[in-house]
Amino acid sequence: MFLKNLNLAHNQFYQLKLFRSENIGAITYNHLIKTYGSAEDALDNVEKLSLNGGLRRKICVAQDSDIMQEIEKTQSAGGHFVFKSSDFYPSSLMGFEDSPPVFTAFGNLDVFKKQFVGIVGSRNASINGCKIAERFASTLADSKIATVSGLAIGVDTWAHKGSLSYGTVAVLAGGADVVYPQKNLELYNKIQENGAVISEKPLGVVPIAQYFPQRNRIISGMCTALIVIEASLKSGSLITAAFALKQNRKVYAVPASPLDDRARGCNELIKKNQAVLLNDISQVIDFVNAARINLSDTSQSKYGSNIIMQEPTDAELSKYRRDVHRAISFEETDIETIITHCKVPVHILNVLMLELELAGKARRLYPNKITRIEE
Repeated sequence: MFLKNLNLAHNQFYQLKLFRSENIGAITYNHLIKTYGSAEDALDNVEKLSLNGGLRRKICVAQDSDIMQEIEKTQSAGGHFVFKSSDFYPSSLMGFEDSPPVFTAFGNLDVFKKQFVGIVGSRNASINGCKIAERFASTLADSKIATVSGLAIGVDTWAHKGSLSYGTVAVLAGGADVVYPQKNLELYNKIQENGAVISEKPLGVVPIAQYFPQRNRIISGMCTALIVIEASLKSGSLITAAFALKQNRKVYAVPASPLDDRARGCNELIKKNQAVLLNDISQVIDFVNAARINLSDTSQSKYGSNIIMQEPTDAELSKYRRDVHRAISFEETDIETIITHCKVPVHILNVLMLELELAGKARRLYPNKITRIEE
């Protein structure tokens, strides 16, 4: 068989192949599995779904040879594929509708069994902001709590440095082998001693702007609580905070001078009661110790559960297809609203949305929204 001499199960090969195929992100992948039960069966249906959604050409499904090459490249480099079925997959990520079906990791996989606090903040951080990040992370490490961040310069860098002794995870926007920024190469290597660097992208992928928000949802999803230190109003840190709030994570923000633009995001989070004012890291430690539960039990959404849906018939799909396609606009539309407006059963709506997603005409958003992206 084609998996001979490779340390990867038959079903995992198809899971990776499905995730690497055209127009299949984490949400689409997870709904395909919920509809068809396995990646192999989902792959048998993606072409039909995309044509029904309006794609006027054959959808590009990942080639077996390309997946083989990725597996060999990753394993040769000392990397690991961490699938949802793996004992090392972080339980805190498991229940989300947009949780990555697989990610690549370099380092010590035991770190994923630990409890995490996310620490994010400005790349252009002040000296005080960096010191706070390092001190908080070091105190968390002393309390047997690992950190997760994004390896960026500034707050991320010092958060990782402060928790090297116990373990820290760096979530990258590009491939797990692409060190960004290069300035953090030495830190990237040190992290792997007790922690790990991870990415849902294949090796060699260079990070681009749109990948960073995707990366941020993994940072927030892995943690029990998120700390924001120095963030402007339009920063990536606030995007991470927004994901954390949607994922029912506790958000803490360090206040600072209103004259410093780097503090405006944190101050705004506190002002809007979206974050708890943080002036003592013991607040976070107490919260984490009180919340040492399997977060996957509490993070499941109605559409993110692992229950396999009934596959609708062609007649059922045809009955609702026109109304559902018309109901989805270029503005974010709540899925519950579509169900009510079109009087469509959930299992039928799920497949109709998959058709549009695979055709590249709509994108599902967490939690439970969808938007049209092309006529």
